[in-house]
Amino acid sequence: MFILIRIFTVKYFFSIKLSLIKSKMNCLKKTFLIISISIFSINTFAQVVNDTGQVFIEMSSIISDMPGDSGNDYKIPTDTQFNSWGQVLESLFKGDYTTASDTANTLDYNLIHFLDTSQVPNKAYFILKATGTNYWGTYVYNPNYCRTVVVQSPHPKKDFNTGKEGIHVFHETQSFFFMLSGTNRCNHSFFSTCDGTTSVCTADDSSEKYRISDLAHNLSTIYQNTTDTLFSKFSNTYFLQLHGFGKKGTDPFIILSNGTQVTPSTDYIPTLKTNLENEDPLFVDSIKVAHVDLTWDRLRGFGNVQGRLINSSVDQCNSNATTTNGRFIHMEQEKLTLRADETGWTKVSNAVTNTFPCTATILPVTLLYFNIRKETNQKVSCEWSTVSEINNDYFTIERSKDGLLWEKVITINGAGNSSGTQKYKIIDQEPYTGISYYRLKQTDFDGQFEYSQVRSTSVKLENTSLKVYPNPTINQITIKGNESELKEVKIYNTIGQDVTASTQQILNNDTTLVIDLSKLVSGIYYIKTKTTVKKIYKH
Repeated sequence: MFILIRIFTVKYFFSIKLSLIKSKMNCLKKTFLIISISIFSINTFAQVVNDTGQVFIEMSSIISDMPGDSGNDYKIPTDTQFNSWGQVLESLFKGDYTTASDTANTLDYNLIHFLDTSQVPNKAYFILKATGTNYWGTYVYNPNYCRTVVVQSPHPKKDFNTGKEGIHVFHETQSFFFMLSGTNRCNHSFFSTCDGTTSVCTADDSSEKYRISDLAHNLSTIYQNTTDTLFSKFSNTYFLQLHGFGKKGTDPFIILSNGTQVTPSTDYIPTLKTNLENEDPLFVDSIKVAHVDLTWDRLRGFGNVQGRLINSSVDQCNSNATTTNGRFIHMEQEKLTLRADETGWTKVSNAVTNTFPCTATILPVTLLYFNIRKETNQKVSCEWSTVSEINNDYFTIERSKDGLLWEKVITINGAGNSSGTQKYKIIDQEPYTGISYYRLKQTDFDGQFEYSQVRSTSVKLENTSLKVYPNPTINQITIKGNESELKEVKIYNTIGQDVTASTQQILNNDTTLVIDLSKLVSGIYYIKTKTTVKKIYKH
């Protein structure tokens, strides 16, 4: 139950995570909460893999283990697999990580909740990492991003260091998403049906069709499917795709293109060019912009299928785009200046940081404040205020025990369009015992939605007279407590599995429950009631 106090029109968000991470980054200007707690040391949502380390090292290891330029390892997804992948991304961006993980598992992928310890404070990412042999790629989502940039590395093995450069740029700019292909672009001997030729995979430099393992030139890929989702679902995303080339004597150090010869109304490429020149005087007068210098005709990315998709080509496989929205940036780089090592990668990340503004909170609602407070009666009040709302249909308050699995508490109409201050307050009458996490989902009239910041609070365990005996036991235990305590009793093993169905429960009266454990193997178990957890030992 809950109590809603409507001061104006309400919309609320509750969400929890275990360790508080307060971001020092100027561009983010917000507080992150990371949670990994369990009231009784049992992870009941074990599908989502938890890991720690450095995201750069994790991606570097994946690149090192990636199949090379032969072997026919890359596999074309089926229609069913494409559909399932779409469901993974949909659940991921909704914050339904358990469903995303379950669906990813059917595709031989793990969803990893990865805590990057190289940052202070530590920062969480979600990584979709392959466990099988389809070699579709690796995908990293930053739920607390600063810049709406999607960094793509489609040729991490063949275009020297562009994979490591990509994850470095993603990490340092706090971008939204990173996409890494799964094999060398020359891995498969079968050819793509899309137009264009290349000599990068031939020993004698003769031209041939692109391989199906070349994800920048093959339409039937999870890479293209992911690009489509990020492009269509998030209208303010920009795609930076990193490539490399062998510089000839008359070539520039860098070639920038939007995939067409058209200048878009919003064009970040000239700004990126200037910022790259500011990073290194060597680049001054040695950066080509294809839609500015129309005489330049090489390495412009016109046949790139991600660029064609983003630029609305009528036939992404066989027709160059004739219009552009400026959201695709194709970047070719000479080997020794930018791609060689971290010094060059940092020049790129600095240029991207100075080109794209930080839009840490992209809600169409300007939040003045959002506070939660535990009341003296063990209830929780949530208060927030907006100073403007644009096309704001409604808010959904969601609550969680662990920050992974969320449940809806209430949906409340928004103010629609408002330039005045709106104040809201809700009182949650039934917060979880222990830690409670809350978040706010804000939904526009067109169905687009975003999640707000995460907040948490703790409600103390109620006093209980619950008794469990004998402990240790051989076959049976008896539980004595009040009537409400015994309405729903669950039994978990030490890895969080619910084993209640393997027991028999007999309620002798309103205050006494006998449980037969004879079908369970010997070991430690946890008896959980509404407010209490008891550890028991079965011989």
